[in-house]
Order: sequence, then C-alpha cells, then structure tokens
Amino acid sequence: MGRKLGQPTFPTLYFRDGILSVPGYTFESAHRWHDTGSLTLLAEGNSLKDGSDVLAKIAPLATNGSQCLEKEAHVLGRIAKSNVHATTLALLENLKIPREHGDCVVLILVHPGPNLLGRYLPPYKINDLLLAEPSRIRSSASMDGSIRTEDEMSMSEGTENAEEEETPIMDLASFLEFAIHATRCLGNLHRVGIIHREVRANAFHLNPHSGLVRLIHFGNRAISLENYGSPSSLVLRALEDDKLKVKEALCYLAPEQTGSIETMTQDHRTDLYSLGILFWTLLVGRGQMPFEGQPLELLYAIVQKRPMPVHEVRRDVPQVLAMIIEKLLAKSPDARYQSAHGLQKDLLECQRRLLLAISSTATDSGELITQFEIAKEDRFMEFTLPLAMFGREKELETIGNVIAKTSRSFSQYFSNYQGVGSSSAASNGIGSFSVDDHNDAFSTSSDSPHIAPGDVLMATPELTMSPSRMSVSPLSGSSTLRRLAFRSDTKTPRTQAILVVGPPGIGKSSLVLANQAKWRSHGLWGQAKFQAEDSAPFAALLSCLSSVLRQLMVFPTDLERFVTRLRTRIGPQLQSVPLLYQGAPELQDVFANFGIFLEVPTEHLNPSELRARFQSLVESVFSVIAETRLFALFLDDLHDADESSLDLVSTLMNSRSRMLILGTIRSGHQILTLERVRMMFANRSEPTWIFLEPLSYTAISSLVSHTLHRIPEDVAPLTQYVYKASSGNAFSARSVLTTLQRQHHILFDWGRNFWKYDMPAIEGDAYKQNTLDPTDPKYLTFRMRELSEEARKYLTWAVFFGETFKITEVALMMDWEDSSDDETDDIWNLHKAKNLLNISNSRASMRGLQLALQEGWLVQRAREMCTWTHDRYRQAAQAEADALPQMTISKMSLRIIRMMLLEKPIDVYRVAEHAKRCLPLLQDNPKREELLNILMEAGESAWERGAHELAIRSFLNARSLLRNDHWAYDSARTFALLSRLAELFTWKGTFIVVI
Repeated sequence: MGRKLGQPTFPTLYFRDGILSVPGYTFESAHRWHDTGSLTLLAEGNSLKDGSDVLAKIAPLATNGSQCLEKEAHVLGRIAKSNVHATTLALLENLKIPREHGDCVVLILVHPGPNLLGRYLPPYKINDLLLAEPSRIRSSASMDGSIRTEDEMSMSEGTENAEEEETPIMDLASFLEFAIHATRCLGNLHRVGIIHREVRANAFHLNPHSGLVRLIHFGNRAISLENYGSPSSLVLRALEDDKLKVKEALCYLAPEQTGSIETMTQDHRTDLYSLGILFWTLLVGRGQMPFEGQPLELLYAIVQKRPMPVHEVRRDVPQVLAMIIEKLLAKSPDARYQSAHGLQKDLLECQRRLLLAISSTATDSGELITQFEIAKEDRFMEFTLPLAMFGREKELETIGNVIAKTSRSFSQYFSNYQGVGSSSAASNGIGSFSVDDHNDAFSTSSDSPHIAPGDVLMATPELTMSPSRMSVSPLSGSSTLRRLAFRSDTKTPRTQAILVVGPPGIGKSSLVLANQAKWRSHGLWGQAKFQAEDSAPFAALLSCLSSVLRQLMVFPTDLERFVTRLRTRIGPQLQSVPLLYQGAPELQDVFANFGIFLEVPTEHLNPSELRARFQSLVESVFSVIAETRLFALFLDDLHDADESSLDLVSTLMNSRSRMLILGTIRSGHQILTLERVRMMFANRSEPTWIFLEPLSYTAISSLVSHTLHRIPEDVAPLTQYVYKASSGNAFSARSVLTTLQRQHHILFDWGRNFWKYDMPAIEGDAYKQNTLDPTDPKYLTFRMRELSEEARKYLTWAVFFGETFKITEVALMMDWEDSSDDETDDIWNLHKAKNLLNISNSRASMRGLQLALQEGWLVQRAREMCTWTHDRYRQAAQAEADALPQMTISKMSLRIIRMMLLEKPIDVYRVAEHAKRCLPLLQDNPKREELLNILMEAGESAWERGAHELAIRSFLNARSLLRNDHWAYDSARTFALLSRLAELFTWKGTFIVVI
C-alpha cells in the first residue's frame, strides 16, 4: 500500500536517544564503555541476514573518540589484507551518520562473546558487556546512551563504583596459554607495521570456549592521561571514586609515553612494555598494579623505579618467568625484548618445561619451570636506532656538574630554611646529585637505580608546620611566614644557566633532554619551545608554566607554600596575576582552591610600564616555584624567540632565584641572537657555555654498529659512507641510515640476527641518483616528496598548525578539502562540510597520519596531540608549504579560520595568526567585521601583556580590514585602533602615518 500524503518519514540510518538503527541489523540500547577517558558507546545486536551476534562501537563525529574508531577501521583494513585477521574482530560495517541523524561514527563488528579474562580481573578492568559472568555486570541505569564531549567526560568520567571484588588468581598453565596467544596477537600487529600504543587488560579478549585470544580495540582513550610529563586535566579532575581506574590506566604507560625522558619515540617495544605490565598484574592477581601512589608519583615511578619482581610477590611463580617480565619492563627500550617473536619463544619454552614437570613422576621440590637463558631467540627484526648518545660524554659530565651544584645549593637552602642540619635534609629525600649518580642515570645500557619511595613526595622536604598547627590562615602573610619565606643561606641566590650552541641537527635538545628523567626524580621540569612566530604572547613560557603547575598541583603542601610565598612576594601586584590565566589556566584553578578570585586589571599604563609589569610578574612566579621545589627551566630554540620573549628571558636569567635554566641556540645565521644572549649576562657571572662540534668517526661507528647489531669492524665501510655523507651531524647520520633501510640497502639477516648492508648498491645508487647532501635542508624535502600523496598532504596541513597540533583539526581540514569542490558553497558552515565527507575520504587523513607516524616524521603525544619528531622535518614540510601558490596558501588559511570561528571560546591569537596569510580574501568576506574585531582583541590582549611586537602585527592586520569609510562607519573603533598603533610606534621609536 502506498504511503499517505503528509505521513512523516524517518531515516533508516540514525542514532537517537541511545537507539542505533542500521539497515540489516537490530540493536539494543547503547551504553557507555566504562573505560578511562573513553567517548565510545557500545550497542549489542544481531544481523538480520544470518542471526549472528554483532557489536556496534559509536563515537561523536569529528572528536578524538571518532579518531579512535577511524584508526581501528584503518588497522582492521590493513590486517585483513595480511591474512592475520584471526587475532582481531572482523569489521562488518564502517558508517558515518550525518549530523541531523546522529552526528557520529559507527563500527559494526562480529561480537566476540563473553571474555574469560573477566574471571581474573576486577570488573572495571574489562568491558562491561564482555564479562565472563553476567551476574558481575554492573547496573547500567545511569547510562543514558547519550554522546558526551571531551569536557563533559573529563568532569563526569567514572561515576561507577571502582571497588575491586574478590577474583581468583590465574594458574601458571592458564597464564602461559594466554600470554603466548596475546604475544602472537601483538607480533602479528607489528609484522604489518602497526603499533597499538594502548595495550592493557581491556584490549584483549579470551574466548571461554575456543581459548582464542583477540585484540578488541586499538586505542579507546579519547582523553590523554599525561600532558608533556605532567598529569592531564582528566587525571587532576578525576572524581574520588574514579581515581583508582585513572591510576590503573597510568600504570600501563611506558616510560617513553610519559613525556618525562629524552625520547618520545614509541615503537613495537612500547607495546611489549605494556604487555609486561599486564602479565605482572595477571600473575599477582586481583587487579594489583606494580606501582602505587598519586598521579605524579606514578609518572615518576614509571620512569625511575623497577616493579617488585613478580616471584617475590607471588611465591609460586618461577624465577625464569619473573626474569622474562622484568626484561619486558626495562626502562630503556633498548634493554627490552626486541621482538614479540623472542618473547613468544621464551613463553613457549616455559610452557614446555611446565608440562614436562607436571608429567614427570619425579618428586623434585624445585621450581616447576627450570631456569634457562632468556632472550636467546630474540630477533632484532625491527629496524630501530639506538637511544644512547654517542660521543657526548664530556658534555654530559659538564651538565652533570652544574646540576649537582644547583642541587647542593637548594639542599643547603632548605636546610637553613628549616633550621636543621644538612643531614636532616638528606634524610627527607632531598640529597644532592653526584656526578657519578648523574652519569649512571643516563646510561641507556641499564635501568635507572632504585630510589626510595620517600623521594617522590620529599623531593623537597615538607614544611614542619601542618595546616592544623598554624594559628593564622595560610594566606594571611603573617610575620612568621614572611621570615620563613625570605630566610636564606649565607650566599645570595642566583640562577644557574647552561647554554648549548650548535648547528641544526647536531643534538642540542637531545643533550639537554638526556638530563630530564634524573632531574624529575628530585624536582620540577619545565620546557618552553620557542617558534619563529608564536601566535600568542609569550606562548612558549606560559605553556611551560602551565606544565609546571600541573606537576605542582599533586602536592597539596607544596601548593599551599607556593601560594603563600607568591602573595607575600608580589604584594599589590597580585591583582595582575589574571594576565597569566589565558596561557596558564591552572594558575586560576590553584588560586580558586584557596578562595582567591581576581579580575583582569584595567588600569592604564604606558607601553614600557606594561612590559615591565608582565616581566616582573612572570619572574616572580617562576622564582617562587624555584623556592618551593627544585626547578629546572629548559628554553629550547632561543634563536626563534621574539624580542618580547627575549626580554623576559633576560629577566629570568638575571633573577635572584635558585632555578636552573638550560637553553639551546642555533649557531650560524643567528649570530645576533647569540650575541643578545651573551649580553644578558653582562652584569653577572658567565653561564656555562657548551659549543657542540660534529660527532667524531668513533661516535658514528658506535651508532652504526649498534644500529646494525654488529661489531665496528664489520660495518667500517658503511661507517665511512655515513660519516662522509653526514659530516658528523647526528640527525643527518640517523637520517642516512633510515633512508638506506627504507631503500632496502640494509636488510635483516634472520639466521645471524643482525642487519646486513649492500655497499656496492649503496654507492651505485648514490652515484646514479646524485643523492643530496643529508645536511642540506633540501634532503628532507626530497624525502617528503617520496612519501605517498596522503602522507604529504597530511604533513602539509599539519605544518600550518605549528610545532604541536591536534590530530582532529588536521584530519578535518584534510578531509574537508577532499570533499569540497566549490569554495563558495556555504563556506562558513563547517557542519555541512563534515556531513559531506564520505567514508573513503574520511580514511584518507587517517592513512596519511599513520604513514607519517610510521615514516618517523611525526610522533603522537598522548591521544589527541601530535608533534614533529625533529625541527628539521617541520622545516622541510614548511618549505613545501611555502612553495605552494599564494592563493592556495590563503585558501588553506581561510579554511582553518572557518573551523576556529566555530570553537567556543574563540582563540583570538590563533585566528590572528592565520588571518595574516589570507588578508586579501577577507576584504570582501561576509565575516570581515567579525575578524577585524578578533584581530583588535588579539592586539589588545598582547598589548596588556607587554608583547608589543605581536600587538603591532595584529593591529596592522586589523587596519588592513577597515572599510574605506571607516570613520563614518564606526568612528570609535577606528579611533581606538589607530591611537593604539600610534602609541606602539611611539614606543618603538618609529613614526608612520597610521590614518
């Protein structure tokens, strides 16, 4: 019968009120996946075709949650082509529901059934819908099936009860069976070039009937747990009932995932570390984790502490099995198993020996699994560059001496502060660094030494006054507190500084970052990476302050001491603190916790007074931090700092504080910056200068031999080639080796377990192709052009967003570009553009991202952020972007602005940064007036903070958008803009006609 006229129609594909409708399937109501930081919903259902059980994963479109599902679809597609899909769930459908019908991404997979792992782990560690026993499934009354944003998730995550239940402990035979199959799953993944990065308990599924082990997700966390070595907002804001799950999730992070060590590279060995954590947890049982403590303590322990050997916790675990797990949990990736193959071989040998012991009639009372040499069958089948620094022993010793001096000074200061001897300070865990300890800590051939648990909380000893014993408010500024706050040792405190100078790629940043892990065991570490044109005023330094405050926020007593001292130190200038809120919002949270609420100051000051006020404020905050805890400030790429930032750096360098400042400066064409930094120390003692020279032949030989896992004599011809091609530049030497392996001139020899090289082919290729000098910037540009179109396009879009960028933003820009042919078609409606994306286009950005990660151009930071592996990669991509036609650059910048205008609140600095590239297109744009106001707001904000160079740029760009009749149209705005420009140019000493 025909449909009646006027009868409403409903789409067959939609998601509304927790109900998913897909043609060919029926689904129950969707529920949240109770996983830390997850945005994913789950819905069980059936296929109408054959009645089989299916599982739908649902996440909001254009979010980190949808990126997780896009990555999973990408991974499953690659695995399906490699004939190892039995280790994963089969993908049935990959759908995108438009905004008006649900605005989400949906993956439909074959349902794996109950999960036997649910018997051995507390329920909160395993997906609710996949528990082995239905009676253990928690009530889902609070799950409304609605899709939540990241902000909502970070505030409301984990309302369920995280109380652990009594669970049986897995026996050795069952553990080995699971461990062997889980290792095989990861091995299959690594074989096709995929790194999981979120291996943990709920990533695996153990079928109770077949015993089949499969991976059921490839990264489900939409919100990061760490933020550049500090706890993320999700961790800091976790509700009391949710803290257990957050801590459990943190424990699975490998040291290189914490942002607290010299490397950010995550490879297959990262997955093996996390697998070792899972093995430790399963053997100990009942959900116990190898590390305990508060979030920052856990991040510290992951880098600094060895877990207790599993056989010392559970006595029936054979020592050889404990040794396998201990190797998996080595702090340095170079010390872990180098392949899943080697791990699986050792586990199979354990299983063989266990079966032999069980079947034996002997009554030997020894261990069930007799010891054997582990890792004998391990293979260096994945091409990895060693993390060790070669040829920099002298420079590391120099830095170690300065660090030890700074530590001793702070230890003495705190002893005098407490009125006790230095022995008391040492007993509280503050002891000084020694050069020997320092050098030991940075050896990549072995793990860091044990550090007592007290060191975590007592990196600086706590005040003897507890809040309950204080007769005044901690913020009252009493005379007692004033005397304590300013009591010092016999010497006037001063800042220690180390400046590392050298050409690009020589290893300046790596040399400094090699000290980070050891320093974090005693104090706070802040890193400010300058860019040639920061979009926001003092963006690098304020981002650094934000990170340091997150580290400090997990220590309540230290935080109280910081606020007390800051109020005492700055006095009336406390009213200016809100000027820091925009770049360091954590400071506002800290003050709010102590009942301090301030508004942005509005008094009128001249340009010089504005800059002086802001510099004094920042200097005071950093100095008080340095009085509260041992503090190091790393100023990376000082040659890229603008004039305003250099003025502020000069103030910090000459401050009377106990902080350690480490800086890197590029030599060569940045002579003016180098001389400017020298002048900063005109009125005080010289800092420690380190001028890096190219690596010696011996250092390059060590690099090549360790990479190929051969003795130096065997690789002498290749070493000579690399040394000559790279001219001793560390980055170039590594690039040469990577390129040769990618060109199949370096191949793995399975039988001899090392990498062999074809020297005639290498020399022949170099002669035929007239290969560029690896030290030439064009070398990486040439390499970028060899990448796939999707990877090149992703990198080109990424460079528009700077050093660090959001994955979702680059993906949206790239997919939007591919989906739209008409620039004039509702160009300000980004939601329409998102709905135009079809499945094939949406995967293009994911493929581009994964290829860029695989080729080593990018490294993923936590979940939602990516950063360039090295400045040289970013510069190569920038060169390619700059070579685009000017109109193309303008259109790309305009697209970015359209996206940013939909954000709430609008980041006026980012909009202003991109607006300068497309000013001609904005002249006749319907958003012209709105953008003019945004540019003025950005200029005014920079003016208030003393960043006058940035303010001038914003105001000049705003002036270019004024109408021809600007005085008649809006005389007040025109006067405000032009008078501000007049003030700024007067301050600068330049006189121009601004009308």
